[in-house]
Amino acid sequence: IAKFIKDKRTKPPLTVGVLAPWGQGKTTLMRLVEKHLKVEKSNSQTQTHSKDVPPGRTKTTLGDLEKWLRGEPVEPPVKLIYPIVWFNAWKYQSSEQIWAGLADAIITQLVEQLPDDAEREKFWFALQAERLDTKEVKASLRDIVLERFWPKAKWPGILALAGVAVVALAALTSVNTDGRVEAGGLFGAGGGMLAAFAGLFTGLKGLWSAKEETRSEPVDVDTKLGQLVKRPNYEAEKGMFHFVEQDVRKVFELVVDPEKPAVVFIDDLDRCAADRVAEVLEAVNLFLSGDFPQCYFLIGMDAQVAAASMEVAHEKLATKLQEMSGRYGSLGWYFMDKFIQLPFVIPNLEPGQSTAYLSSLFQQSDGVAPDEAEAPDEGAEDRVRNVVKNKGIKATDLAGLIKDDLRKLRTTDQDAFKRVTQEVIEDRAEEFSDDSAEVQQHLLKYVRFLGGNPRAMKRYANLYRFYRLMQWTRELQGLEAASPSALGRWLVVMLRWPQLVRWIQWEGVSQAGGGPTPFEKAMAFESDVASSQSFEDWMSKHMSDQMGHLVGFVDVSMYDFLKQPRRDDESLARAAEVGVW
Repeated sequence: IAKFIKDKRTKPPLTVGVLAPWGQGKTTLMRLVEKHLKVEKSNSQTQTHSKDVPPGRTKTTLGDLEKWLRGEPVEPPVKLIYPIVWFNAWKYQSSEQIWAGLADAIITQLVEQLPDDAEREKFWFALQAERLDTKEVKASLRDIVLERFWPKAKWPGILALAGVAVVALAALTSVNTDGRVEAGGLFGAGGGMLAAFAGLFTGLKGLWSAKEETRSEPVDVDTKLGQLVKRPNYEAEKGMFHFVEQDVRKVFELVVDPEKPAVVFIDDLDRCAADRVAEVLEAVNLFLSGDFPQCYFLIGMDAQVAAASMEVAHEKLATKLQEMSGRYGSLGWYFMDKFIQLPFVIPNLEPGQSTAYLSSLFQQSDGVAPDEAEAPDEGAEDRVRNVVKNKGIKATDLAGLIKDDLRKLRTTDQDAFKRVTQEVIEDRAEEFSDDSAEVQQHLLKYVRFLGGNPRAMKRYANLYRFYRLMQWTRELQGLEAASPSALGRWLVVMLRWPQLVRWIQWEGVSQAGGGPTPFEKAMAFESDVASSQSFEDWMSKHMSDQMGHLVGFVDVSMYDFLKQPRRDDESLARAAEVGVW
């Protein structure tokens, strides 16, 4: 997922849905994605910290503000690389509060990731600058200069006034009765003029000094302008949607590298009340429709619970649509389909993975007992790297050539295995393209089931690239993987009928003793389709039994799709076996 987000061909805005029932690892997975994004951040960090900032002082000064008022450019803050934001929807009650809360989380957490106080100061200045009343600011700046000037002007003023007085006195007393000016009077007048000029010069110097001192003053709470560069109080602005939207857009522009966008994590959404779930989804949808080019969303939820919440929140609309068309299906799932561009269904644990996880709880490595462990092969890691260096070998052929060495590393040296597989993925992942001939082949085959609209086709191409990469990484780990044709078929189901995927994955919460496995459910479902004579026959014989709750979304197109001839490795049950769902 992190690799897909970082791929230059993946363009925001984009919502990735991490979908699974409760307790299947959504939060753990999202934290792992965050970890990988932070590794990328530390490896490609190009930020520079502001220099020469005295302790307790900031670098943005009133002089910078003055330059901005004159139209001169002000130095912007540094750009963040894949900054991470976590949003907790539980805290908020209404759509306006959620919007303001989401904006506040984004702004606050992005600013916290700026490298120092000076960069944060520059950010707040840039964010608030466009709101300033320039006339009021100029008047306030003049007031500050005058406040600093008057103490400096006291003695120069007295000296200047004294000089003027001396000149006047000399003028009155230095002329004798016959009209001639006495020399002493001239001397006194000259001294008075000198004192007046000295006072004036000192006063002007003091004014200049006050201006320079003011220009170098930080724009902080110690000045009259401190209120101009403080963080907006969204608690008091929760109804101002336009204001909030502008601020968020400005924040992304100021501090987020457009080539390495922000990633907003929203977790445990399905644990919120139904109306809260709907409010959050609609708030995020406003972000997406607003076309924020510096933001991805990664949302962890049980898709079935989220879809049901949308149904509850829009009950009247859903009822009306059902009246208009009995085959409409679920409003909640319809909304989810439009909202989640990249659905990632966390696969159910396979038996081997369950054993490995159980072993890890008892501090054994990879489920391999000590007496079964192979001896380390010190040359395996280098052999893998040498094969990968050969760019003439396609990524799709690479896994078969290095699988034996990777297996040895996986069972004898987990650190080396993780290190070298990550190198292989980083080196070859870009070969999996969403405009490849492979994708086009499957699109042409299944386009009529996708509805024929450009958006669905683009989503299919994106999904194919993502899941093809994921299945390739399974091969690198020595796990069973899907064939390209099987993957192409399963992705149609995932896009057109996500409820079916969720039903297959649901392990029978109401059955405390455990219900059928996803593999068994998928096999039974597809077997019923194959044995039926028509859509009506299938509906009457099977859909009224244990799968009756699926009636709301099954249709003739699903039946036709599943009745198409297929290979054994393209069955829905096989998808559950190889970790697609």
